[in-house]
Amino acid sequence: MNILPGSNHSFMVPPEKAGMRLDAFLTEQFVGYSRSFFTRAIDDGLVTVGTKIVTKSGTVLKAGDSIHVNFPALVAPSLKNVHALKDAGIAVLHQETDFAIIYKPAGVTVHPPSEKNTNPTLVDWLIANF
Repeated sequence: MNILPGSNHSFMVPPEKAGMRLDAFLTEQFVGYSRSFFTRAIDDGLVTVGTKIVTKSGTVLKAGDSIHVNFPALVAPSLKNVHALKDAGIAVLHQETDFAIIYKPAGVTVHPPSEKNTNPTLVDWLIANF
């Protein structure tokens, strides 16, 4: 299923899914998304069961529960303090038209662990330099 950022989806819990955790149920409905994705969505208040915003990913579902999911809108990437990585020791060892070999020292995060992360990463450095 191709999900557009900012889209909304609703489900009714069938009787055979009663007793299932909310995050596991959503992961079954959206195969390309992980439980941790839905845990973050729940933490961010993007999922409701009935008329209540759910705050726990382990919420146990009942048959007939109405679930509504608001997928987060895309956030434009920002070059988060990429100048802080200037002296981090990242270097291009070899570059061709289609690829580059990069040296990344230990301790430099490759990609942000969450959208809320504000520390510069190797991905930020790559975007700034390529």
